Amino acid sequence: MACLMLLRKRHREPIAIASHVLASRDKRSLKSYKSETGWDGLISIPRWTFSFATTQSFKNPPLGEFRFVYDTYDPSDRTPLPSTSCKVGGLTLIHNVAYHVVPVDMSFTSTAVPTRLLSPMPDILSASSGSGVDSDSASVARRVALQGARTVDALIDLIPGDFVECLRGPLRGISATTSKLVSARATLVKWRQHHAAGTMPSHLFRQKPEVQLTSNFGSTDDASQHRLALESAHTEYLKTTLENAIKAKADDVLFLEAALEPERLFNELKPFIAVQGSHLLATRKVPLITYTDKGAFKEVKFIEDALLAQQCRNVMADSIAYAFRIISIVESHAAVESVKQERKRDLKKAADVEMADASRPGPSIQSMVDRAVAAKLKTVEAKKGKKKVNLLPYPSPRANSSLAGYEEESVDFDTGRSVRLRHTSRIAVLTQSGKTAAQGYQGRRAEEGQTQAQDQAENDGETRQRQGKSEGEVVRTFRYDISSTYPDWLLTVPLPAAINYIHIHTPVEVLQAAQFMHYVHRSPGVSLPKSIEYQLAVGLKYMFHSPRKVSLIKDAWNDFKERLRWRIYFSFTAHNDEDSYDPDFEVPRGRGKRAPLSPQYIEAGIREGERFVSDTIAKIPAEEESSYPAAALAVHPRQISKFLEANAYVVTSTDKNLGLAVSTRQWINEKSLEIVGDVSNYTPLHLLMVNAICDKQCTDMEEIALLAEAHLPNGSQLGRFFRSKITSQENQHVVPTFYGIPKIHKEPVKMRPIIPCHSAIQNPAAKYVSKILKPLIKAAPTIIHGSKDLAIKLSQIKLQPGRNTYIVTGDVVAFYPNIPIDKCIDCVVSLYREHYGDGVEVNNEEMLRAEQVFIKCLQTGNKNLVLRYGDSFYKQKSGLAMGVADSPDLANLYGHWFERQINLLNDPDIPFYGRYIDDCLAIVHASSSTEALAKITKVKYDGCKIEWEVSEHHHEFLDMMIYIDSKRTIEHMPYRKSRSHQERIPWVSFHPITVKRGTFIGEMSRLATLSSKMSHYDDAIRNLNALYVTRGYPAELCLKWTRENFTERWSSRLRVTTKAGEDDGVLVLKSQYNTAWDYFSARELGDSIINTWRSRIDMIDRLRTAPLNNAVLHGQIPPEKVPSELCLEVETTGGTEEIPDIRKIGILNRRMIVSKKRTRNLFDLTNLWKRTVLLRLDEDVLDQDNQSSSSEESVASDSSDRMDIDPNLLIQTYQSLAPAALR
Repeated sequence: MACLMLLRKRHREPIAIASHVLASRDKRSLKSYKSETGWDGLISIPRWTFSFATTQSFKNPPLGEFRFVYDTYDPSDRTPLPSTSCKVGGLTLIHNVAYHVVPVDMSFTSTAVPTRLLSPMPDILSASSGSGVDSDSASVARRVALQGARTVDALIDLIPGDFVECLRGPLRGISATTSKLVSARATLVKWRQHHAAGTMPSHLFRQKPEVQLTSNFGSTDDASQHRLALESAHTEYLKTTLENAIKAKADDVLFLEAALEPERLFNELKPFIAVQGSHLLATRKVPLITYTDKGAFKEVKFIEDALLAQQCRNVMADSIAYAFRIISIVESHAAVESVKQERKRDLKKAADVEMADASRPGPSIQSMVDRAVAAKLKTVEAKKGKKKVNLLPYPSPRANSSLAGYEEESVDFDTGRSVRLRHTSRIAVLTQSGKTAAQGYQGRRAEEGQTQAQDQAENDGETRQRQGKSEGEVVRTFRYDISSTYPDWLLTVPLPAAINYIHIHTPVEVLQAAQFMHYVHRSPGVSLPKSIEYQLAVGLKYMFHSPRKVSLIKDAWNDFKERLRWRIYFSFTAHNDEDSYDPDFEVPRGRGKRAPLSPQYIEAGIREGERFVSDTIAKIPAEEESSYPAAALAVHPRQISKFLEANAYVVTSTDKNLGLAVSTRQWINEKSLEIVGDVSNYTPLHLLMVNAICDKQCTDMEEIALLAEAHLPNGSQLGRFFRSKITSQENQHVVPTFYGIPKIHKEPVKMRPIIPCHSAIQNPAAKYVSKILKPLIKAAPTIIHGSKDLAIKLSQIKLQPGRNTYIVTGDVVAFYPNIPIDKCIDCVVSLYREHYGDGVEVNNEEMLRAEQVFIKCLQTGNKNLVLRYGDSFYKQKSGLAMGVADSPDLANLYGHWFERQINLLNDPDIPFYGRYIDDCLAIVHASSSTEALAKITKVKYDGCKIEWEVSEHHHEFLDMMIYIDSKRTIEHMPYRKSRSHQERIPWVSFHPITVKRGTFIGEMSRLATLSSKMSHYDDAIRNLNALYVTRGYPAELCLKWTRENFTERWSSRLRVTTKAGEDDGVLVLKSQYNTAWDYFSARELGDSIINTWRSRIDMIDRLRTAPLNNAVLHGQIPPEKVPSELCLEVETTGGTEEIPDIRKIGILNRRMIVSKKRTRNLFDLTNLWKRTVLLRLDEDVLDQDNQSSSSEESVASDSSDRMDIDPNLLIQTYQSLAPAALR
């Protein structure tokens, strides 16, 4: 096959391709070919046919007159023939026959002289390899073989093995750069199409600003002129923006094209080949043996391998062919992918039309309502008089919301008429004679409006029936989530009537799911349209849909196999390790080598698991169009993102977890600057000072690592842990970035400062301190460890009869920043010595070294805290920082140090005292509130201020309402914080149903713990059901979960369970949420593996024989490392041998589970949006929401050949040499 490729000069961009097969025996066809194509010369050779002669022009040239560049030579005399070229209009046509050949019958040939036609290869090969390149036929054969490669990896596999690894990175870099070039060109074409059509790309479009004018002035000619001027200026702004974007993208394309110039590519590849070739020639010499005339051995000399030298020259000569083939592969893949995506988009459009017109019958809302009413009727005895039933048998938690007070319609069972009730439920059911149903909707509806809507709907229904269209036909074709399916007559009736009709024909479950729509917290100056606010009301936990992906199961299994083999290996050999292991100090590292194979009978169980996984994957059906009833209620992140950025709004969480809040960028910035600008707490730093502090921290962490390695039992692991955040020489220091979250429960609203130090240099030291201090905190009697701990302690209080009792609470004002750090360190060190050394000076060498490491970690991890806000750097002067790993532990022990000095727990007038970080709680016997306050105010912490409140009846603490009942006992019940939106995972979220169920049951356990009486628990569960129903959950499902778990959660509310170690008793497959896991049974997988192990080892135990084969007996586990007590003796042909016995390492009793992490949720996107608004980063971070990738990034990510490469490999090299205009 001969192929004509029209290439743009310099950039090798294919514009047109015409292929013609010249394998015909019929000479007339050759004449026809000549007349059709304008070619006037053919040369036929044995088994191959190449066409090389040219005419002056095509008969209908697309771009004017041009010729082919070609060059040939006769391999018999190796004398290059002259080549000709004509460059017209900046274009060159290249015919590269070496890339496009087809075998033909030898009888067709007219000459036996093979002719090669290569362009532009000969010049490059001549320049690169010099003399000594192998025969021309071999060169052609090598390059023809390259055409068989359809992927980058496949092409790399064709490179001689000695050069594969040295060229893998550069060639993949060429692939990545080509992908970027293809994407950039596609983007440029689309933008130019927008420019020609007078439209704007979505990411550049901005709404025309509206200027509010008074009605009197707005109707004047002057106002019209102003509007026209504003519109003209806005249009010009959009046009200029697009033109500048096109220019920038065009320069981007030029830059990438320059990086793929042949000379540039060859100069990039040449050093890799030269270095590797020199190394090979120097280290892989071959012997030259000489003999005497009589054939006796004389001597041997080692000389350079001529064949290897020839191979090096061949690789050098072929290097540019590798690059060109990779460019062709990537460009071809991109072209195919573009066509595929276009066809998919057309298919989706057709499917959308079909979906809108389809008459898919679903559950009739009438029948659903009828069944609901009938079920309710069965529970009510028929008595005379009017009885009204509210379909929600529990109060709505929205009683205090801004939606409260609208009228709900219920049923009068005697008359069958609707009765309006003042209620807060979003869903109401209206029936009339069992025939008509309607759902309530937001807002107060006047009785006249409701009657009009009802009558209008009935009249229109009758009219349609008279016209031959039944109501059933309308319901079947009506789609609530597709406005194009709404009947035209809805536009002619009053708005309330139209809304009622839509609600009537919307499935009940959708209306229930829509109840999550609520209001969100807003900082001053924020105005939100309901369309945005209701979407944000889903909460930060809302999880987006992920397409079904069966490969997740295979990936999880492959990862599990490796971990399982390592677990088995260490279970048999860990006793020989001198260094202990602590999972809390694990540093994630890439697996440098594969896990050693286990004995054959253990590997048989793993193979059985492999078979189960493969069979399961094969049975998983493809994902169909979702029938999820509330799909129309899904969040549209791109819409939210555009609104937030256009208005400079930021979405954040709030202090006390009261729900998300929307704030202006200006307000966030002002409040943040107020905090870091407080000179009493923060000092501005120059960048040089920041680097000096960070350098000192790196030095300190290295010293700590050396101390740990030298003196601590798990020193090698701790050494890696302490060094894990030290800045490498080639990187910049990582400085924690300050941010704040609104404290909306305060008036005026303030900010809580957060300094996330998870990536800070000194963070490992702080985490080590936190781990060491945990036993001290657990032993401190005045520290409250959580709601359950508090409930247990309150249940043990016995109040003195006949005495007044007061509940006293205290709040330590700004506890963290007001703790004097040096004083705190001294207190903690004293408590450390007391706990680990019995309160005396430690003389033991090992304990002294451990204390030395602890103190150095304590000082390094909590002093000299540097932070960043915007482009400025600050140092915290004093106190602890929120975000440091050990700050809660230090604060707790600092308070405990002073509490124990006043011997508070032995005071008979204070039957209880406890503190949860900065919140204090005391039960005090006193004759008056003043006396109670005086008794408790002796609790003081140096440098801190405590604000106390006293109550004789009740007080809230944490999430409890604590009160003293008439029987003089301390009781408590759940407490809802002021202004809390009680965000929960909404029903419309794409969490698995198991997660939603687990969350609901977890809430039941929490409410049981917070309740001291069954009546409180019962009320709390009713409110919990109401809360989840308002988040869209089906009421029947919530009631089912409640019935199944109500009693058990109450009986175990104060039960203390010992927390098992990580993965104790389980074998874990690690993956993420996906519907593919719905078809997978971890229990069956575990049974298939463990049953195989058990049966195989039991059989070996019975027979007590095994073949003498180390792979069978031990696998790759060294026999000398396995103790005898973990082995089973068997007889072999070589005598008695010991085989590792899996029954003795406790793995056969473990169960298999799947641990699934969440996928993208709204919280992730709010962080992206926040950075976009605050830092004005690039847009287009929500491509997944479009379901069709149109950006260059998405094209680049589609190639599996470029997953682990540096895409800037060539660009960075070229950038330093590029013209200034292209940088």
